[in-house]
Amino acid sequence: MKQLLLISISFLFSLNILQAQEEKSFEETTWNVIRERLFSGDNSDVVRFEDDIEFKLSGVVTAEDSAILQEIIVELNKLIETVDVRFAENYGNFQISLIAVNQSIDKTPFMKLSPGKIETVKLEIITDKMTSVEERRRYFYYYIFRNLTQTFDRLPVMTDYNGIFKANTFPQFNKLSELDRDVIRKIYSKNFYPDLKTNTIKNYGS
Repeated sequence: MKQLLLISISFLFSLNILQAQEEKSFEETTWNVIRERLFSGDNSDVVRFEDDIEFKLSGVVTAEDSAILQEIIVELNKLIETVDVRFAENYGNFQISLIAVNQSIDKTPFMKLSPGKIETVKLEIITDKMTSVEERRRYFYYYIFRNLTQTFDRLPVMTDYNGIFKANTFPQFNKLSELDRDVIRKIYSKNFYPDLKTNTIKNYGS
């Protein structure tokens, strides 16, 4: 009985160590993705919205689209500390146009920037590529989260990462992950820059 108890304690201790290692790896990967992919190398600021984010849907909008966007707004308000997220009453600084395939072709999202700040994002999403509500959700999450910041294709990149903030990704193949959510959580936290500095000094020195 005593031996069985010792084995159980040893097993639980090993599980706790493994969980702590996985949490540390997740945390470090998030910070590395931010350092390697969200800084241009020309300045010390990550590009993000500094004003409240106001979403505007237009075009071929369904009830499901509005519900998915509302779902995303609720989630973003839980992740983001520095600004509020809501539907726009008028203009909106994050505009999403849903279009049929015969109206346009895929375009690069337009992002109006000032130093270290996103002022406006304009997206066009072709609706005929989305054959189910779940696929519509996947596209919405991908394009919205990816355009809450600006990525930079810098080399060398040391971190093994295949999320949505990697260059040349597509919603068909890159589903939003918890690590991607953590990137947004960190860069939109009130203590982002102090936390980034602390983590960088701890791992790489001053």
